[in-house]
Amino acid sequence: MRNVSDEQTRGVPVYYRIALEKALENAERDKVGFLSQQAGRGGRAKKSDALQRLILDLVRTHPEITEVSLKAMLTRERFPGVIEDVDETNICFVRPDGRLKESPLSGLKHRLSRAKKILKSR
Repeated sequence: MRNVSDEQTRGVPVYYRIALEKALENAERDKVGFLSQQAGRGGRAKKSDALQRLILDLVRTHPEITEVSLKAMLTRERFPGVIEDVDETNICFVRPDGRLKESPLSGLKHRLSRAKKILKSR
């Protein structure tokens, strides 16, 4: 209906205006397309990365772990398959597909609190 009224507002001659039936067909086709697109995106939960899973495992074994002790525990020697490098500002870890990803050390506090929150909710 909006398309029909828009043409009227713009002053399109009646001869060139879209028929009401055609406008309704277009609206139905668009609705199906929008719902299909929306359904394609739905149901995808965010997956935690390898570092977050590692932190979650550490919190399971040490529920009272602090950010400082977590930083000390996250070393390449302790977790050679996951952690690649730790420097002053970043931690570099291996994603499941084999590519490297960097995460700031300043985010460990948030990752730790998120892991503790997940464990408390279970």
